[in-house]
Amino acid sequence: MCHEVSSRQWSIGSEPWKTLVLSLALLFVSTVAVAGDWTMFRADPALQGVATDAQIPDQPRLLWEIETVDGVASTPVILGENVYVGTVQGDLLCLNLADGKQIWKYQSLPNAKPNELAPAFMAPIAVTDALVFAGDQEGGFHAINRLTGEKVWRVEDGGEIVGGPNLYKDRVLFGSHKGQLTCLEQATGKELWKYDTGGPINGTPTVAGQYTFSTNCQAPFLKVVDIETGKEVKDVKIEARLIASAAFRDGVLYFGTEIGAVYALDWQKGELAWTYSNPDRDQQIDSSPAVSQDIVVIGHGDKQLHAIDRKSGKGIWTVPTRAKIDACPVIAGDKVIVGSNDKQLYLVRLSDGEVLWKHNAGQVIHGSAAVSGDKFVIGSDNSGGKIMCFGK
Repeated sequence: MCHEVSSRQWSIGSEPWKTLVLSLALLFVSTVAVAGDWTMFRADPALQGVATDAQIPDQPRLLWEIETVDGVASTPVILGENVYVGTVQGDLLCLNLADGKQIWKYQSLPNAKPNELAPAFMAPIAVTDALVFAGDQEGGFHAINRLTGEKVWRVEDGGEIVGGPNLYKDRVLFGSHKGQLTCLEQATGKELWKYDTGGPINGTPTVAGQYTFSTNCQAPFLKVVDIETGKEVKDVKIEARLIASAAFRDGVLYFGTEIGAVYALDWQKGELAWTYSNPDRDQQIDSSPAVSQDIVVIGHGDKQLHAIDRKSGKGIWTVPTRAKIDACPVIAGDKVIVGSNDKQLYLVRLSDGEVLWKHNAGQVIHGSAAVSGDKFVIGSDNSGGKIMCFGK
């Protein structure tokens, strides 16, 4: 059963609004990935996609690669010396970061019959010291022992899961195409609450303080949900649908839309801080932004990578590619890592957009990179797609 929620439109300056703004100011602290770890989609609960201390070389070498049967649409995570990544074949792999050797393999459908297709792990995953969390294409949500690869628990959601999980205290959150945002107890899988968004959820829920931001890919709105209670506290109408995940930094949400515009939504003021758009390039944005202290970087359906001044919303530079960029860029130190549908992997200087290096992956890249020090790991999609590690 879904919780019955009360949708309230609050006026700026009202007491409930002041309480929310104060909570946001106190709790929404910008975080970035700890050096060496990239434990969830976009590295941190605010989904900023930044590894400040990364030291990726200008000309990284391919350190190892592993070919998969049907490719990788998901995004790897890294904890310590291990890499965890889901595959379209329905395998979740634990690999050694140094050499790519397999430590264990978990299957979404153990003991599948020869002609039986296992549900794909299309969604990003998340990892803690104890568990790996992953949603599959048929609505199974799995918790796996991080050290052994054994199933700890599994729940059935009933809707395809393409967005990643996010973590809050002892809880794990995820959305699905059933249109529900679900909150579970990490240790046991016990359901704590469900919130009905009214339509399919594509993205990973953004977490800041005790609040999460959710939407669905059918209606132009953002909803603020209290993670402690599962109750809606704010309903915000936006001008266009949000397809991918939003990033949060310093009280502002950054996200792309179906009309090719990038929005910065200021929660302190309750309004758009800026809009970045080009009327002649209105292709849908399926990429989630990376947000540093000064710059927002996002892929676009117009076949370009865009860098935007975070404060003013003015464009800084663009990098053209030969196909649209559905993948999510990562800011790694003074560089940007991003894959494109043109099958190329790009390394770009953050300050001016100069392309420092390209690698022909041979397949489309839909996922984003996981960064650890001077290394990064990324997967390529389609038949024969690879898991690749690059570094010094």
